[in-house]
Amino acid sequence: MILPYSLCSIPVDSEPPVITCPEDIRTNNSLHRDHAVITWVEPAYSDNSVGIDPLADVTVSSNFKSGQKFLIGQHIVEYTVRDRAGLTAKCSFDVEVLG
Repeated sequence: MILPYSLCSIPVDSEPPVITCPEDIRTNNSLHRDHAVITWVEPAYSDNSVGIDPLADVTVSSNFKSGQKFLIGQHIVEYTVRDRAGLTAKCSFDVEVLG
């Protein structure tokens, strides 16, 4: 027996992903330089659809990358994770390079 479309149940993802950023970073500039090369562990993230939906797709974006040069001053590193349903989560941390 074939059920009418209206009786079929299609799960809808309404739960956004979760992301956790590293702690703030404060460091001195490189010797005789106006910057420091900063590295960090990439944020941990998860989404409820991964492992359930074979088409699950999670993308992560950021305004900086680990290993970049940061000039003396304060910077905000922001990460966004987006799942296939378009739901997002964000986190951020500060990077301060002292001169």
